Amino acid sequence: MPQVSFDLVSYVAGLTGIKVIPFAIVTFIGMTPIVFLMSFFGYLIEPFLSWILVFLIIALVLYMIYFLKKRKDNKVYSNFLK
Repeated sequence: MPQVSFDLVSYVAGLTGIKVIPFAIVTFIGMTPIVFLMSFFGYLIEPFLSWILVFLIIALVLYMIYFLKKRKDNKVYSNFLK
């Protein structure tokens, strides 16, 4: 479950009466599908990693420009009200 930290689940399980071996087996069975899916999709996108990196860098630069422009506009507007 991506919404819940795996560490948190492990700590809560440690506070319960669950035995170590059943916990390990259930954890292994529960993690197998997501590990398979992440590995599979990672393998599929590997040829496109350079393009993904370029896209992420461009998106970050555009966001920074937007953020700095918005911040500058807010300063001009707040100085106007004083």
